[in-house]
Amino acid sequence: MSDRSAYAILDDIAAILHPRPEPPGDVRIPAVAEYYTALLQDVSARREKLIADLRVAWDRGGVDPLLAALEESRARREAAENDIRKLLAYAREFVAPRPYTLKALAEASGLSFSGVRTAYGEEHVEAAAEATGSRPRG
Repeated sequence: MSDRSAYAILDDIAAILHPRPEPPGDVRIPAVAEYYTALLQDVSARREKLIADLRVAWDRGGVDPLLAALEESRARREAAENDIRKLLAYAREFVAPRPYTLKALAEASGLSFSGVRTAYGEEHVEAAAEATGSRPRG
């Protein structure tokens, strides 16, 4: 990809990853308008930072910005999945006097009952124990 075409997609990548929020209500109300303005400023700052980071990676290391954005998104997904596994382990193995129900955890996590049962392993139980300083029930 040429430098020019790589730079041309930076704004699009930023817009996809940091979409403009919908107004949260009647923006004629000063408090709502102020809140919405702050949201827009936050999105704009995130976009600008992402564009700058992708541009530096392209300029210094020849990193394709779209592929870099995909890799970063994948890493965030994997981290979120790992967090879900640790939270499920905590909910099933640590919470007293009894664990959360499979039904409640399945609904909250988007997994099936059996998916909740098999989603976490001993490493997730150990990570929850280390993070909380608690021991599993029983």
